[in-house]
Amino acid sequence: MPNPSPASSHVDEAFALAQLLSADRRDALRLLERAIDEAGPGRGARFPLLRAVIQGAGLFPTGTEEPAPPDLPGEPPAQEDPADRGPTAEPALPTGNTPASLAEVLAGRDVLRRLVPPAVARLGPTDRALAWLDASGLSNAADLGAVLGLSAPESLAWLVGSRTRLAAALFDGATASERPLVRAALRVSEPGDLVRQALGPLLEPAPASLRDRATPPPAPAGDRPRPRRRLAGLVRVAAFVVVAAAVGLSIRSFRPDPAAHPDVVTSDLVELAVDAAEDLRPAFRSAGAEQAEVFILDRIGWRLVVPSIRGGRLEGVGVHLFDSATETPALVYDGSERVVVFVFTYAFLDRVSPTLAIDRAILDQVAEEGRFAVVDAGRRRALVFRNRDDVYVAVTKGDPVALRDAVSFPD
Repeated sequence: MPNPSPASSHVDEAFALAQLLSADRRDALRLLERAIDEAGPGRGARFPLLRAVIQGAGLFPTGTEEPAPPDLPGEPPAQEDPADRGPTAEPALPTGNTPASLAEVLAGRDVLRRLVPPAVARLGPTDRALAWLDASGLSNAADLGAVLGLSAPESLAWLVGSRTRLAAALFDGATASERPLVRAALRVSEPGDLVRQALGPLLEPAPASLRDRATPPPAPAGDRPRPRRRLAGLVRVAAFVVVAAAVGLSIRSFRPDPAAHPDVVTSDLVELAVDAAEDLRPAFRSAGAEQAEVFILDRIGWRLVVPSIRGGRLEGVGVHLFDSATETPALVYDGSERVVVFVFTYAFLDRVSPTLAIDRAILDQVAEEGRFAVVDAGRRRALVFRNRDDVYVAVTKGDPVALRDAVSFPD
């Protein structure tokens, strides 16, 4: 079966957005049909199609002002909700600035999975749209602004306000005893991840007829772009397509292109990761993915999803400085073969380009959902893949083809 085109994944994402902005499926189909027509030649690209859905729904007209976000409710006293009290007294839940335990965070996430769908339904259409764009990885201010037709500062203000209103809606739906758990989980959880995990399975993919309608005809042979210049000294790349068990949603359209700066010497991050993997050791030894994600958030400020590797155990998280200003996390797995997985956010790649970069051909290879690339560096090899707006470079001495089938992300 052929792999879906990039346009197909964009149309599914746009149809999910249309469903959240429509009264029923028929209205969602009409909204997407109009958006495809309005997008015109750009209908096969992600940003123009999403923007056409936004505009077709009448959102973000010129001069729209972002409303002030509500204050989150404080921790209610235990006696406020008698229905939550059993025949015996319950231990007091932590309040104020008391650090939450991992157990409380996990319990809070379990509560949030139930609360997210009704909370999103109670939001206005603008906040529903922002919640889904956030869930699709469009949390970069410049990219979000390109979809909304706003400047980067304006789009960032809208996103921050929308996240606050979503949190308020989640608190409104929680009981008094659940609110401390919800608060603990929200401190370490990405709002977009919550929405994606809760709403993603409930939204339908676009009909095949609309996918075909949004796919632009192939360019004539004479109009096809010439191959891009590869990075100097790049190790040979063997790229191939596989179907992943579970990877993220759509990737951002913009990717750094070192060829635009021919006078700058560019170092290849995949090569650097392969060289760094041999000596890298965990700075934090974790008992599981949740602890590793919390450590990365606290240490570096990045919200990442830690993958599982079948046959490998997550030993811990290391940090490495590819750029003098930013620590980069690396996940260390032991097993029959040691695997070190470096993670680069697209915001990081944007910032360090063109001095540091991942070859554009590799980024193009992993841009579609479920695609991987293999970089052969002799004794060690790298498997490159992505989850939403994060690029993962897994370095191994073993077989990268076997590794690709062992990697998975939580649903």
